[in-house]
Amino acid sequence: MMTLPAILLCLLFPPYGLYILIFHYLYEVFLSESQLDHNPKITGAITNYFSWGKYHLYHHKNIQFNYSLIITFWDLIFKTRKIE
Repeated sequence: MMTLPAILLCLLFPPYGLYILIFHYLYEVFLSESQLDHNPKITGAITNYFSWGKYHLYHHKNIQFNYSLIITFWDLIFKTRKIE
């Protein structure tokens, strides 16, 4: 989801986009697996507001739901929110 915009920024603004692309790559490879968005231990009321843990992991099971990157607001607006 964020790779294409990072590549586009890298092409349009090479000095700045390169830093963003490198950061994004390092985050995805080394940090994202156990951090907020992919941590299955995060459950409960906090996932009503933030798309972390089990809320986001449901998106990987059924790609029609839970698109939100940080907050669940947009899933509420576009009716793509689903609690497992």
